Amino acid sequence: MSGKGHPILAVLILLAVVGLFLGLVLTFVLPMAGPSGAFSFKEKIGVLPIEGTITQSDPLVAQLVEFRKDRRIKAIILRVNSPGGSVGPSQEIYREIRKTIETKKVIASLGSLAASGGYYVACGADRIHAAPGAAVGSIGVIALFLNLEKLAGKIGVETQVIKSADKKDMGGLWRALTDEERKVMQSMIDEYYGRFLDIVLAARPGLTRERLLPLADGRIVTAGRAAEGGLIDRVAYLD
Repeated sequence: MSGKGHPILAVLILLAVVGLFLGLVLTFVLPMAGPSGAFSFKEKIGVLPIEGTITQSDPLVAQLVEFRKDRRIKAIILRVNSPGGSVGPSQEIYREIRKTIETKKVIASLGSLAASGGYYVACGADRIHAAPGAAVGSIGVIALFLNLEKLAGKIGVETQVIKSADKKDMGGLWRALTDEERKVMQSMIDEYYGRFLDIVLAARPGLTRERLLPLADGRIVTAGRAAEGGLIDRVAYLD
């Protein structure tokens, strides 16, 4: 009887060992896997895509905070492919990047396009690299207003406005801006533009205002021209 019991006991012990091993895997190893399922036992680089029109900042800011808190992530790459967007969200993302570089290296890698707000947020990084085919720049601020007053008159549409002050409907579709309203809007645009210039100059220590202004008229330039003009550090692919 004892001779027959040994194999069963061996099988039970083997099953117990296998179960213990699987338990250790579930407890300690799986948490090391990233969202893609790849295991990360070593130090990592976080890649944050900034793509499309920048209309909100919350998701990108939250991801930056998560990368900043993750001790395994030693550096962050901002992969920028954006034509720009709203001033507010761009400023908030830029501010979070500046907070992040206090503890971790952040590199901006510009893909096909980094224009306006896309370039603005890239200026928060320690260094800016751009792919050879990238279009970079569009440093400036713009506000567009559609005026349908003449069209409405032709089709017999009349707009009636009740407002608390004369500028409350400024920029509405039903009428043109007055001269005074144009001055108000131009003042806002100039203020935003001045802030944009200050951001670029702070990010590019070797760049003077005199060198920057010819490239800061709203144009986009090639990666090579951006490197020559001091807007980026080097022409380089993501890898």
